[in-house]
Amino acid sequence: MFFQTMIKLLTYPVLSSSSCTRIKTSLLRLKLILLFILLSVSLSNGAGKSHVAILMLEVSGGVPTSYAPALTDRLRQEIFETDVFRVMERAEMNDILKEIGFQQAGCTSNECIVQAGRILGVANMVAGSVSKMGEIYTINIRLIKVETAEILRIETVDCMGSIEEVLTRRLRQAAMKLAGLEYDDQMGGEIIGKGNVAISSSPSGAAVFVDGRMTDDKTPAALKELSAGKHTIRLEKGNLVGTKQVFILPGITSEVAIQIKPGYGALWVNSDPPGGEVFIDKNKVGQTPVRLDTIQAGEHELKIARQGYTDHLEEIHIGLNELVKLDISLKKLSQLYIISQPVGAKIQYNDKNIGVTPFKLSQCSPGEQEFSITHQGYKKLKTQIVLQSGKIDTLRLSLIPKKRSTGFLLSLCIPGAGQMYSGKTVKGLGILTIQAAAGFSAVYYAGEHKLKVSDFNEAREQYIAAKYPDEIEQARLLMDSRYDDTLDYRRLRDGFILAAAAVYLYNLIDIVFIDKFPPSAPGIGFQASLNDENQSCGLKIVYGF
Repeated sequence: MFFQTMIKLLTYPVLSSSSCTRIKTSLLRLKLILLFILLSVSLSNGAGKSHVAILMLEVSGGVPTSYAPALTDRLRQEIFETDVFRVMERAEMNDILKEIGFQQAGCTSNECIVQAGRILGVANMVAGSVSKMGEIYTINIRLIKVETAEILRIETVDCMGSIEEVLTRRLRQAAMKLAGLEYDDQMGGEIIGKGNVAISSSPSGAAVFVDGRMTDDKTPAALKELSAGKHTIRLEKGNLVGTKQVFILPGITSEVAIQIKPGYGALWVNSDPPGGEVFIDKNKVGQTPVRLDTIQAGEHELKIARQGYTDHLEEIHIGLNELVKLDISLKKLSQLYIISQPVGAKIQYNDKNIGVTPFKLSQCSPGEQEFSITHQGYKKLKTQIVLQSGKIDTLRLSLIPKKRSTGFLLSLCIPGAGQMYSGKTVKGLGILTIQAAAGFSAVYYAGEHKLKVSDFNEAREQYIAAKYPDEIEQARLLMDSRYDDTLDYRRLRDGFILAAAAVYLYNLIDIVFIDKFPPSAPGIGFQASLNDENQSCGLKIVYGF
């Protein structure tokens, strides 16, 4: 049918011979080709159901013409809900007919209806009328096969009453009869009989609910003996949910595949005081009190922030279709004064340098807090304090001075260690590096000098053993050359030994005289003395801890 319609469209006669009209007609055909390509794709997705289009119903006998669109739309809906046909949407049908310039009004003959069906590219057409004679309304609809123009079914429904009865009940009766379904007038048009449904889901293992009632089955599931008609299938697995409506036909097993996705719950948040900004997963959603009716089920990060109060952070779980209520009491920020002896100490809070003493921390979270205090020449101090919500506290600290004697002992053992102990890390590392380089070089050249001395001794023995003048001269030249080598390596060895000694001595002088330690720190010093009786002088080394 699709290819036959395409051929007819491509060979549709041109009504005007003008070039402008030919161009318009070509563009029109191109649009129709694109529409039918899309239509062919949709046909492949609905294989197994007859594809139908429904023309505007004719009204007569006192039924207002303005009622025709509403009656037609209701018939289209009722035919769709039988789940027997695949119904073309009204907008899609109107667009195609409008493009070709086809008028639905007055299209009542089978020839006209078949022509419309070929243009639309459907297998069957539904047309009919609603009329009134006296107090009786008559609905007449027929199903026409487009390919052969054969009338497949004609159904007629008569009723007494109002047009509302026609709209709400009798059009459904006509649609079901057209679909070959049994209509029970006493049960308001319910379909008689039972059918089966095979349900699959992605992922599998979901609990199955039918019309709100939980079953014992999990997907993939086969539900048997369900009453014919429309049912709502709902699947749940953890926080995943999926819903689909299915129409069960008598004696037929329907297949339905449902993809389940994260479902939703609700959250209500209040705070004391109110007016806190609420963030869910770092996204601002409002101010307290706030209610969120569609929040995805699962784990979320909740944050409430308000000026002058500490942030409230909490991990929350939203269950599927669950309302979670939270009432949060916010804590006022605390204030803290930090005073140290001596002043000018650096303060670290939450691994960040925040200032030097004396210092006022105006916004500090209540609870236990830890601070680190450092000062040149003093030992690093770590301290904890428990801050009360909304209170002002004072932290007074006395730093313990580092001892010069300790620095001296460290530098005595490891050059530069005393400087690093006193807080001059770069200087200490520099001394240690130079000392290590000089010491390594002194050891290296001492070893090389020893090898050169051995070479010289070997050359001297050759010189002593030489007998002939030429041999003696060659041995002498070799001995002189190797002697010069020993002198060169000895100078290098002695130079690096001297450099290492100088660095080591500077290291000690620096820690004793140059490096600054707190005045109260005892250590090593030198004291000059003069004895008038024997006219002698001396120098004392004063050492204390």
